[in-house]
Amino acid sequence: MKLYLSSQFDKDGPESLQILRDWAKKHNRVALIPNAKDMEEPEKIAGSVSKYTAILQGLGFEVSVLDLKDYFNQPEALHKAAEPFRTFFALGGGCYTLRQAMKLSGFDDFLHSISNSNDYLYAGFSASAMVLAKNIDCLKLSPLNAIDNVYDTTHGHCPVDGGLGFIDYMPVVHYDENMKEHRQKRLEFLIANNRPHRLLRDGKAIVVDTKTGHERFYPLQPRPEAGETGNQHIR
Repeated sequence: MKLYLSSQFDKDGPESLQILRDWAKKHNRVALIPNAKDMEEPEKIAGSVSKYTAILQGLGFEVSVLDLKDYFNQPEALHKAAEPFRTFFALGGGCYTLRQAMKLSGFDDFLHSISNSNDYLYAGFSASAMVLAKNIDCLKLSPLNAIDNVYDTTHGHCPVDGGLGFIDYMPVVHYDENMKEHRQKRLEFLIANNRPHRLLRDGKAIVVDTKTGHERFYPLQPRPEAGETGNQHIR
């Protein structure tokens, strides 16, 4: 499976978006997953779905919404609904909210079942990129009123043990020298605990092949130098 990790998808540049344009020529049906937004008001969710549907259509995709809430506790039905698609695009929002929805619907197991095939692509930005990491406990540093707080109960009290584990580092999305305090605390936590991470500014993207582990960084550039923790940083 290919992974497209972005900080802020609507700010991505032509080099990384060309990856998706080329993919759409082969697999033009995309399932848009809105569930990282589940804690928001319906009107706001609808606005985000409409915005990113238009962007994806501009890249050549035919867009269908796959709402994981429709498949809670119905993993077989979820697998049947997801099976026709080769491309999945998840909105940003609340990482734990999205992770809970993936667990309750069985979408996490579905992604793992297709991870060794090169015929699938999962694209996500912000929270839906972070959820790909193995360990997402740095999000516990988010304040209770943050969109990605670990104590979100939108989907009830659903224990989440970790992320999906497709990448062995945490993407530090929306990285900026003047980023919000709780995001800075997350980065400090990752550095202090020698946790692998990537600094991912808005407009930057990483494409990963889960089968080989190969990564490519966009915009195209020499592989970034190691930071003070020995982790490769995207600046």
